[in-house]
Amino acid sequence: MDNPPGFLTRLFISAPEARLRSGWRLRTGWRLAGHLAILLAMMALLSIAWIGGRLLFGQGPVIGFVEAQLISAIAFTASIIIARKYLDRRSFTSLGLRLNANAWRDFIAGVLIATLMVFLIYFVERLAGWLTITGISLNQAPAVEVLLAMLIMLGVFLVTGWQEELYFRGYLLTNLSEGLRPVVGILLSSLIFGLAHLGNPSPTVLSVAGICLFGLLMVFGLLRSGGLWLPVGLHAAWNFVEGPLLGFPVSGLSTYRLYQTQIDGNPLLTGGAFGPEAGLVLLPALALGAGLIWVYTRPRHSTGKISQDTP
Repeated sequence: MDNPPGFLTRLFISAPEARLRSGWRLRTGWRLAGHLAILLAMMALLSIAWIGGRLLFGQGPVIGFVEAQLISAIAFTASIIIARKYLDRRSFTSLGLRLNANAWRDFIAGVLIATLMVFLIYFVERLAGWLTITGISLNQAPAVEVLLAMLIMLGVFLVTGWQEELYFRGYLLTNLSEGLRPVVGILLSSLIFGLAHLGNPSPTVLSVAGICLFGLLMVFGLLRSGGLWLPVGLHAAWNFVEGPLLGFPVSGLSTYRLYQTQIDGNPLLTGGAFGPEAGLVLLPALALGAGLIWVYTRPRHSTGKISQDTP
């Protein structure tokens, strides 16, 4: 019996024609623009509603970091559901979001892989003398307060990982790959992912390159696992372990941290104020992540059993 077609083939090629769906090259730009318009409208409406609610209850019209992340996640999810149905004429779950037998296993695998990746960076920097722990939150505040803050940060980075993977490795990658070629879609979506972080504090050329490479690792996880759940788990855990747990900057952002750290090494190696994504220390972590993804998904590929997430 012939092996089933690969994930890229099932996702981007219209069976049984074995070619790119007709018209995608011309319509892709309009679909992406249409989604952007829906997204901006939803962001504006949700922000106005949130501010209105605060004013109604006598609070200031300020949207905090946590609230902004929640509004963004809701807007991205709802806008992609709408765009996928009415612009793409495809199902939302076809973006690699089927709740099949592998979904939770893939998510947890992503969490574990990211944790090992960040700890590799942590131990490299500690052993090299580039990282020093300057304080521990448990020595500065009651344990209940620390736990609550860490849970809030976990929630924030879960929704952040969800929305960024849903858009960059889900909606954007799918549309670009259908309208152009899969390899062009992969490279272009990863480049856009890197450039999207230029608005973060302390960006550099290396930070853009590092985040592009991180995006390519997420694509590798998507293709090897056949769905978005592994990249979502990996992305969310990377941010949470990197920032709130171990005290690194998260792509230039300073978050609540269990451990306060000071980075003294060469920024070319450590990433400096932007964090590991902007340093050469990222490279061995990416290699470890790619190797672990390959090992984890190898049984699935050796038997030809990968998730059936077709558009």
